[in-house]
Amino acid sequence: MQRWNPNTSSLSLGASEPPFIIWLAPRIEPAEPRNLHLPNGRARQIEESRFRYRRDKTPPGPQPQRPPNGAHRAETLHHPKAAGPSLASAHPRHARQESSAPAATPGARPQHSSSKARKPSLPRPISLLEEIASWDNLQRACSRERKNGGAPGLDGMTVEELPGYLNRNAATIRKQILDGTFQPQPVRKVLIDKFDHSGERTLAIPTVLDRLVHHAVHQVITPIFDPHFSPSSFAFRPNRDAHQALKRALRFVAEGFNWVVHIDLKSFFGSIEHDPLLKCLARRIREPRLLELVRRFISAPFIKDGVIEDRAKGVPEGGPLSPLLANLFLDKFDKELESQGLPFCRYADDISLYVDSEETAAAALDWLRLYLLRALHLEINEKKSRIGRPWTLPFLGYFITQESGALKPAPASWRQLKEKVREVLAQNRHTDVDTLLRDHLNPVLRGWRQYFRLGITPEEDAEFQSWLLDHLRRRLWHHWDQPKRRARHLIERGIPAALAWEAAEAGYHNRAAAVSLAMEDAFPDDYFSEQGLITPDDPGAKSQNDGPSVPPPVIYGRFFD
Repeated sequence: MQRWNPNTSSLSLGASEPPFIIWLAPRIEPAEPRNLHLPNGRARQIEESRFRYRRDKTPPGPQPQRPPNGAHRAETLHHPKAAGPSLASAHPRHARQESSAPAATPGARPQHSSSKARKPSLPRPISLLEEIASWDNLQRACSRERKNGGAPGLDGMTVEELPGYLNRNAATIRKQILDGTFQPQPVRKVLIDKFDHSGERTLAIPTVLDRLVHHAVHQVITPIFDPHFSPSSFAFRPNRDAHQALKRALRFVAEGFNWVVHIDLKSFFGSIEHDPLLKCLARRIREPRLLELVRRFISAPFIKDGVIEDRAKGVPEGGPLSPLLANLFLDKFDKELESQGLPFCRYADDISLYVDSEETAAAALDWLRLYLLRALHLEINEKKSRIGRPWTLPFLGYFITQESGALKPAPASWRQLKEKVREVLAQNRHTDVDTLLRDHLNPVLRGWRQYFRLGITPEEDAEFQSWLLDHLRRRLWHHWDQPKRRARHLIERGIPAALAWEAAEAGYHNRAAAVSLAMEDAFPDDYFSEQGLITPDDPGAKSQNDGPSVPPPVIYGRFFD
């Protein structure tokens, strides 16, 4: 009798008969994967022929979704009635793909999925040049340029004409910046006297359009470089000013560092070499067109009296971008001082080191002289660079007093203020008193008092106020160039006729007559206060700053011009 054994998938005869085994379905053993190195074209032809063969043999009607990747190839190789393992399970990569494949949906169209999932496309990052040439950035740059004011360049365009020009030519300006074809114009060279009359300072005045692009570049690259500057650098930086530098100097002196090494760099802005400066920029900026734009700005030629002067080094002192470039160039010097552990304060090219002995100060001065010359190719001004005490060497226009350790305006600062007042009075000799005080004199006084408010004493302020009122009375006296006019004005102010005529006939150049009792009675202190002159008691004198936009106002003559 024949019996069916499901475990062996065979037929067996009775016990008296010899065993006879019939294989109904041969088991297909998984073959070892073979690495066939076929040309790409031949492999693609084989794959297309397989797909075409399966497509021709597929019965009509909805078909189940084909498994992803290469699992469908394994299903076509073994017999559909075979009980052995499939070929797909023989390779671990295929097994992982089968386990992670989604379930097939009846009636769905076959989808060819790739082995790697595609990442979602991200927006292209905006380059620095695109940010510089953006409309919002150019508008902010235009507002800053109008606020700063300034003289026109060679083309004669004023800051009042800049907004209209920008609205008409914004597309052209943006295209030139992005294409790298923006070409700055030559700068106008102006020579001015230094505030201490020790020589002349060279100012460069770019055109208004070039200053606009200066501001646009400055607004974009400042957040890139400023966070990495030294905390002991205070000039031309956001949220930093000269008062913070003075307070840090006070702290150093209070800690016992009562010897100062004062360094003044000789022709600093005109001595900055271009290649080292561009290398400093290239450490954090990887856009060649932006670096080329900066190179064109700093190498723009000077023009004075029709003569063109090409420059191999130096940055134009007067361009809005130059202060940032100066800080970037001196950042290496700041980091070197920090590595040496030397306490210092730097405001632009005005540097003060604080040490505890005279010998250390002398050694530090010699070391600084060599380092600046070898590392940065900068020379120090030997006449202004020296060592001394904080109460003998001014820093940013202040002394640190020996008795109380407080700040006090240096005598040179008072002299510079008086020179500025004389200059304002001389330039506005024929201006009425209201306009003179409101538009010319008050901004100077507000700016000066705002900056020196840390150390002005009531006695010094009262002395200066008396000096100022005498000069205002003298200005009125000289404005009335005839005795008849002087007597008439004095009589109108309540002075008796005899006294008025006696003072009027004293002479035009008589200084005593200009500040005589008749003039003091006719024009007391309250008269000028009623005309708008700010006084030390005026709350607006110390809470507002309508003077120069960049403090300190008197110490650095370049800020006043």
